[in-house]
Amino acid sequence: MDKITGQLRSGVIFSAMGQYGTTIMTLIVTSVLSRLLSPDQYGIVAIVLVFLSFFQIFAELGAGPAIIQNKDMTDKDNSDVFWVLLMMGIVLGGAFAFSGHLVAFLYRQKELVNVFLAMSPLLVVSVLTIVPNAILLKRKRFRAVNFITLIGAFLGAIVGILAALSGLGIYSLVLSNLIPAIMKLILMFKESNLKLKKIGYHGYTKILSFSRYQLGFTLINFFSRNLDNLLVGKYFGAVALANYNKSYQLIMYPNTIFTNVITPVLQPIFSSDNVKLDVLKEAYERVLFILSLIGVPLSLYMAMMSKQIIVFLYGNQWMSAITPFMILSVTVWIQMLISTTGSVFQSVNKVGFLMFGGIISALILVTSILIGLLVGDINGLALSLTVGFFVNFVFSFSLLYTVIFKSTIIDVIRLILKPILISLVPGLMLQLVLNLHVVDKFNVFLSLSSTGLGYFAIVLFLYWKVLKVNLFVVFRR
Repeated sequence: MDKITGQLRSGVIFSAMGQYGTTIMTLIVTSVLSRLLSPDQYGIVAIVLVFLSFFQIFAELGAGPAIIQNKDMTDKDNSDVFWVLLMMGIVLGGAFAFSGHLVAFLYRQKELVNVFLAMSPLLVVSVLTIVPNAILLKRKRFRAVNFITLIGAFLGAIVGILAALSGLGIYSLVLSNLIPAIMKLILMFKESNLKLKKIGYHGYTKILSFSRYQLGFTLINFFSRNLDNLLVGKYFGAVALANYNKSYQLIMYPNTIFTNVITPVLQPIFSSDNVKLDVLKEAYERVLFILSLIGVPLSLYMAMMSKQIIVFLYGNQWMSAITPFMILSVTVWIQMLISTTGSVFQSVNKVGFLMFGGIISALILVTSILIGLLVGDINGLALSLTVGFFVNFVFSFSLLYTVIFKSTIIDVIRLILKPILISLVPGLMLQLVLNLHVVDKFNVFLSLSSTGLGYFAIVLFLYWKVLKVNLFVVFRR
């Protein structure tokens, strides 16, 4: 247990450096570009990125986690997988570029044709990064992976802002996505010491049994997570999509800042050294407990301060994003906890159950999306989707604990109950301050900083006094 905790702590530290740095730069470039570009332009790129993610799923073939899980992969096997992905990337990159004509017709946006063409190299480049990235994670080279990610994000932010200031408009968003991907490919290829050999495909067959389930799960998860964007863009228009997408992106930032620091570390560590289930469960519940301590009060604060957060980050032209952001913020802690479940299924080679869980989760979320669309606006969609996320939380952890840990979701509820009850105290105090309109006397930055400092100081104090927990001491309860 001590060995696993030590590896987790080390991996999380380096992962945090990369993720936090990347998130800060992403927020900066997003804040700048949101003021230089219109919601309509952001909506167009949001449509393209959804379709790009769809093509990437097929091009990646579920290879990344499969390489990490398979301990018998040789240099030749890794080379074979790289060549297979290269061929898939080229074929699907061309298909993606061509599909811009069809999508432009469906969405009645002619500019989509050129944006699809400009984004097609991103698909090929990101797919080629899969093998070197997986090799580095398998070797637990977390420092190298996150340092490279940080370099790419830094260059992408600079290029994106300079491009927008130069008048490139929507293509500044293209460059801000493409530059980091190119830098990651170059640096990870060099750092992983991937040795390319004669073109072959035998190495891919060694991971096929794992990767096909991973591919199936990823594909199903994609539809459940992106169908809302596709349908909002189609039926409500690019501006409504931009406002909805902005609110959804914001609620996912805590995942990037906290959960994405941990999840890349879980599978490489949990799948090694024949970890026993009781040890795995104990280590995993430490992760869940810490994420709930962070996520629950953060969800409440984001919902209550939604107007100030939107205006501060994006400006007054994004006021229509406030209500959907407020509603979806309630699910921040759910998103954080659910994001960890896949790594556990992968670690114990239960990817069949992972795909099964993905199918049921997709049905839950798709049903929620369709109900929300019937309401007729993005606020109703956000509310319906929020209910769906709560239902999905119950199902996902019930499946995980029943199949893997031979237990029940009651264990998870015990973990999150105290953070929920404790967070109500600073939440009520913040609501009192808002009702008195005290924060209205300050500008947006001061109101956010003052309420944020007070709110989270009370949260930390109550955790320390009631739970005897110091969040500054990582992985200790």
